[in-house]
Amino acid sequence: MTLSSADQVATGSHHHPAPEVFIDGISYQLGQVQPLEDALRGEVTAEQLEKLRAQGFGRCAVSAASPVDLARGAASQTLRRLELPASAVDAVIYTTCSYWSEPALPAMSDPSPVRFGRLVAERLLGPLGLERARLFGAYLGESGNFVSALRLAANLMRTEGLRRVLYLTADAIPRLEGEYRAMRSGVFLASDGAACCLISADRRSGFAVEGLCQRAGPQISSYAKGQGFLKYMAILNGVRATAGALFASMGAGPAEHRLLITNNYNRQTMFEFCDALGFKRAQLFLDNQTRLGHVFAGDTLISMADLQAAGRIARGDRLLLLSTGPITWGAVSVRVL
Repeated sequence: MTLSSADQVATGSHHHPAPEVFIDGISYQLGQVQPLEDALRGEVTAEQLEKLRAQGFGRCAVSAASPVDLARGAASQTLRRLELPASAVDAVIYTTCSYWSEPALPAMSDPSPVRFGRLVAERLLGPLGLERARLFGAYLGESGNFVSALRLAANLMRTEGLRRVLYLTADAIPRLEGEYRAMRSGVFLASDGAACCLISADRRSGFAVEGLCQRAGPQISSYAKGQGFLKYMAILNGVRATAGALFASMGAGPAEHRLLITNNYNRQTMFEFCDALGFKRAQLFLDNQTRLGHVFAGDTLISMADLQAAGRIARGDRLLLLSTGPITWGAVSVRVL
């Protein structure tokens, strides 16, 4: 796996060589998948509904379960699919944006990391027999948390010799005043769900990570209302620079990748990312944008799992995974095993 030069300086170790990194056993758990008019009843106007449809959205998933409960379901599927005993898992990385969707943390404007960690341990690690696994969390990447977790897992393997890291991402829209499923600008339509995979040094039957690059632009958070265009251009430039750095480090670009998988934003945003990176629009995977909308950081893994299950990717195919949040951008190249 190739990391950017900045990553090599920040995370290198003399104790363990950089391992090969593989992704396998992808599973996911969704809420009930509903047509837009049912999922958004009372939230949007008829005009807003039509704008969402015009941007490619058709359905989304709505769950009464909390994110941790959804994550537990996805993780149990992964362990069962890989026939992997919980005792063989060295670490668990859990990412979320949805602390406020946990009923066990009611009315907390600023959930305590300690309380949240205890909740994950009690309702996820314990029931699955993962008590011996070390628990890590990540959240600053938001919808781009997948790349943050992948970097963390790779560095745990490199610096501490771990071999098997279970990655979980789970989110759900909280039922609180001021929270909404459809972003007013129409950029995304949020679904409730969780995704899980094993990130390991063990070659299995999933995907080999061939390259990874992540960049951040925290200054974007300071942009005020009315600077939307400036913010959008900063994001687009960040996405372009991140993928460009990855292509340069690998010596392989869009022509060497069969498909581009992005987060499931609206069609306009997905097309603009595709064009900015130099991919043909026929290479852009769009099916889940219509079928599910935006399952936060789970989008990437869910699309990989669906392509694999449908037999639409073959051994040797390369995929470019673009995992983006409001201030972070990550690009990952994987090869189908």
